Amino acid sequence: MTAALLMLALLSNSQASACPGWLGLGFRYQPPAHGHADGWIYVQRLAPAGPAERAGLLAGDVITSIDGQPIRYVDEISLLQRLSRISGGTVVHLNIRRGARTAAVNITAATASKEQCVAWRRSFDMARAPAPH
Repeated sequence: MTAALLMLALLSNSQASACPGWLGLGFRYQPPAHGHADGWIYVQRLAPAGPAERAGLLAGDVITSIDGQPIRYVDEISLLQRLSRISGGTVVHLNIRRGARTAAVNITAATASKEQCVAWRRSFDMARAPAPH
């Protein structure tokens, strides 16, 4: 399993250096693996009163698609690049698994604060850094 960043998921409308929107969730990413066409995003934590929590997402939920597209990113960088194309104010449509049930959750990305912008850039840079040997 790829160790994904535990971060507040921030979304931007262009590139990692742009000021992003904000979903308010921390996650771990599992890319597609042997014999499985799809990956998934495990929600580890939510920002209190953040967009994800207000939309009804819970820690422990598993995101299985974003805007109707299965989670098939080869690595965390690819996923972060996908997320970086979503601007603040955009409604993000997620399909999730919660235990044995499935559900749809729609999150409206908020405009990120200056601190959240810095956290996004730092997280993106960490994901791009080569793994230590």
